[in-house]
Amino acid sequence: MGGLLTTATDYAKFLMEVMDPRPTDAFRLNQAKEMLDQAGFHSLAEFSSTRKSGYVILTNADTGWKLIQELAPEIARWIHTEPPPSEG
Repeated sequence: MGGLLTTATDYAKFLMEVMDPRPTDAFRLNQAKEMLDQAGFHSLAEFSSTRKSGYVILTNADTGWKLIQELAPEIARWIHTEPPPSEG
C-alpha cells in the first residue's frame, strides 16, 4: 500500500486516463485502476463515461468525509443528469 499525493488537476488527468485509457507504453500503467484502491485519505472521484465529465474532491482532514457527503450529491446531479449551472 502507498499513498497518492497529487493536486486535484493532476488527479483529474489521471482519472481521464482511467476512463479512456490510451495504449500502454513505457510511461503508462498496465492497470491504472489498481491505483484507485488505496485507502487512508478522504477523497471522492466520480465520472460519467457517457457524458465524458466528472469531478474530484480531495480533503486533508479527518472529518473530510463530512464535506464529501455534503457536496457529492449535488455535484453528481450535474455530472449525471443536469447541464452544469450557467454563470451569470
